[in-house]
Amino acid sequence: MKRISFILTVVFACVLSSCGTPYRVTESKYQVGYVYRPLAEEGCEVTYSAVKEHDGLYIVASVLSENLKISENPVLMLKNFNGDVIRLVGKEVSTQTESGYGVTFTGYYPIMGVTVIGSEINAMAKFKIDESQLNLLLCGIQKIRLSTIPITHEITFKDDEIGNKLYDRLIAAKETEF
Repeated sequence: MKRISFILTVVFACVLSSCGTPYRVTESKYQVGYVYRPLAEEGCEVTYSAVKEHDGLYIVASVLSENLKISENPVLMLKNFNGDVIRLVGKEVSTQTESGYGVTFTGYYPIMGVTVIGSEINAMAKFKIDESQLNLLLCGIQKIRLSTIPITHEITFKDDEIGNKLYDRLIAAKETEF
């Protein structure tokens, strides 16, 4: 009985600690993103990367979630700290669903074992950005809204967490040549 109450206490503490912080910023050489409310219904991991194609510069948004997928004609709205809004209309690139992974929780008695079966959706879309919009990222990103289904993904930052980092990746992609 003590073992079960200890396990429940640890799980409850993990849930409370994840609810206190709505997001965690992640960064690599090629992309910047965040994990947003990992245990909530709208929980997801969103990453943004920069790609240069023959007709311009693009922001590629990738959403990894159990529930959310990017709509067919997605819209990415970015609001900087000066109040300027960048509205980018994009194109869905891909959506992949992986289902059937399971996690088994077992208790002290074999009767108490529980298996949770889940699925993950990985959706990607690309959004063309021009020079005038690109310079607005230098003021930082305060709010992001991405059209996802069934709930629109929206996040607000208190400080610039990804704006300048995304700008740097876009400039690096712009300057690359094959």
